[in-house]
Amino acid sequence: QAFYQASDEYGILIYHDMMYAQGGHFPAVSDVQEEELRHNIRKLSSHPSIAIWDGCNECRVDMNSPTAIYANFVLTVVAEEDKSR
Repeated sequence: QAFYQASDEYGILIYHDMMYAQGGHFPAVSDVQEEELRHNIRKLSSHPSIAIWDGCNECRVDMNSPTAIYANFVLTVVAEEDKSR
């Protein structure tokens, strides 16, 4: 939390990437992953320093491929939990 508090205090903007990577750790639509996403977003969304949430900054999302999960699942959960960004 200290990192986020200091970022808020000093005006540092954070590009918050989720814990996924295209080369090995894909998200899966599961209750466990959804709850982990919701927990982290709820815990951190009060910090104005978070400028953007991203599902996977290394990924090229193609809505007609398995990478669509980043938009259809990950960022949908983000949008439901944090309506301020």
